[in-house]
Amino acid sequence: MAIKTKSVQFIGTMLLLLPAALCSAAAHVASERSVSEVSLSEGWTADGLPVSLPHTWNAVDAADGPGGEREAHKDRRTSLELLESYSRKAVVYRRPLPDPSEGRRQFVKVDAAATVATVKVNGSEVGVHKGAFTAFCYEVTQFMKPSGNELEITVDNRRDVDVAPISGDYSMQGGLYRNVWLIETPQVCIDRTRDGGPGMELDISMDGHVTARVHVLGGPDETHELYYPNPELWSPENPRLYEARVRIASGDEVSLRFGFRSVEFRPDGFYLNGKRRMLKGVNRHQDIEGKGWAMSAGDEERDVALILEMGADAVRTAHYPQSERIYTLFDEKGLLAWCEVPLLNGVTHSAAFEENLRDQYREMVAQLRHHPSIVMWSIYNELYENFPMPEESAEPLVERFAEWARGVDRSRPQVAASDQVQRARLNAIPHDAVAFNRYPGWYNGPVKRTQELLDGIFAVNTNRTCCGISEYGGGGSILHHGDPLTQCTERSSLHTEEYQAYLHYYMYKRMVEDGRIWGTFLWVMFDFASDYRTEGDRPGINDKGMVTRDRLHRKDAFWFYKANWSKEPVLHLVGKRMKQVGSSKVNVLAFSNGGQVVLKVNGKAVASQEPDSARTVLFRDVGLCAGENTIEVCSGGRSDKAVWTCLQ
Repeated sequence: MAIKTKSVQFIGTMLLLLPAALCSAAAHVASERSVSEVSLSEGWTADGLPVSLPHTWNAVDAADGPGGEREAHKDRRTSLELLESYSRKAVVYRRPLPDPSEGRRQFVKVDAAATVATVKVNGSEVGVHKGAFTAFCYEVTQFMKPSGNELEITVDNRRDVDVAPISGDYSMQGGLYRNVWLIETPQVCIDRTRDGGPGMELDISMDGHVTARVHVLGGPDETHELYYPNPELWSPENPRLYEARVRIASGDEVSLRFGFRSVEFRPDGFYLNGKRRMLKGVNRHQDIEGKGWAMSAGDEERDVALILEMGADAVRTAHYPQSERIYTLFDEKGLLAWCEVPLLNGVTHSAAFEENLRDQYREMVAQLRHHPSIVMWSIYNELYENFPMPEESAEPLVERFAEWARGVDRSRPQVAASDQVQRARLNAIPHDAVAFNRYPGWYNGPVKRTQELLDGIFAVNTNRTCCGISEYGGGGSILHHGDPLTQCTERSSLHTEEYQAYLHYYMYKRMVEDGRIWGTFLWVMFDFASDYRTEGDRPGINDKGMVTRDRLHRKDAFWFYKANWSKEPVLHLVGKRMKQVGSSKVNVLAFSNGGQVVLKVNGKAVASQEPDSARTVLFRDVGLCAGENTIEVCSGGRSDKAVWTCLQ
């Protein structure tokens, strides 16, 4: 039976980006010490070797390409032997646990473990969690001794056909790549074991009323009615945050930050707080040079800073839920998030696979539902891609899953990302909207096919009056250079930085001009590990990022989006890293959100242009002399220049 309190007892407080004190459940008085949470980031061994968290054993080998040493492993369920060019295995993590306090309960919470984790305390199995991207929490009270306790977590990243994802275009790294916590509570406490969530769910009304449903161990669940007078609406332009804090009689309490905002899809697009908005989005993987998935708080803060610098207002966290910390940053900075369950490439027709998919979705929602930045849940990505399945074999499972998922959380739209334009049944499954992964100029023929490909989406999927573009782009290396109009592809020997910039310019301009597109999500913000790939300037890397994997270099395409999306003045000459050109006639590309752009060659003005609607100028067939040439673009008192040596 739930305990229900009166709304007048609880008044919330608005947060202006930073936490603030507010009234909690005033009718409840603490009778014991409150909760303690101890970080267990230090003192670990992994197969006997000392490590600290976050940790993955694939920080290097998952990004060195398929030419490295190949290891055999067996699928966990079928025993099918597979060959991988990075290590997929089981690793045993151990560390001592602090002594427990008498009369209190102890819990171990793991923020994420890839992919299957078996937790033991003092040799006794506590639980098994299957899924690489969500947190889980087990009570360990009954396994604890007065002293000398040991925590053991065996983490296994071998493929398991009953655990999503079965495969993907990224390295499935293994390890305790987020933190682990020891939580100690009173005997009556908030239930943190419920889907790894905070133990409280918020139902938010735009008029300021919030219902907080608290799950309790050792006592009845509670329902609290909170009221926030005259709430300000959360948006990228005004990321106003509030806090709901509830304390139960034992002294245990839970606090969640949230925002008031409405999201929906209408026939003509995406609406935030009742206003139509075309999303300016990027895709992001949880991966960085030298650390792989084991990113620090500082790494994530830098990622968000770069996304904001470029001027994006939306992030697709591909292709799985990412850390609680990254969504908290999105909340604070005003970034709209597309969050998706890791169903991609293929499905297994087994009850265990479908059950695990639902477990992962339910955990994702329970742990992240309060974040105002998350404005949509996605139910699949690129089914049928790189995973042969009979015609229509995925649709029945996905239809069942989509209908079930709607009942888990109806407060957000349901979407999906498809690269199967011709599969109208598959694309009709997401209840609210669909988006497509399209790569004209890279995989899908020349970039001039962009409009043709957009029209083809609607010709087949006649039930959709608008769609998003969830991926688009092409590779680019800061070591590869050439004429921006010379096409590169996945199989080209060169992935020139200049062509990548032109490709993004051409496609983005057409998408923005097409009124049927509700949002674009460029692929991808940062280069990331995909160990099977051999392309670009190094194997093992997907090089479609706007920024290099080490975050040290913004590619030319980054400046295209900054010129279009940022309020900062931008004038950028494409090709500043290029040292040599092979022709006396070159095409000069530049991005500017200022006025007229003047082109100078060796100090002499040779042409001028007004930037087009996509903040771009293209000077064709510019003449160079033999030897060194100084190329300069000028606009509004700003200039940018490069020196190119003409070899002809």
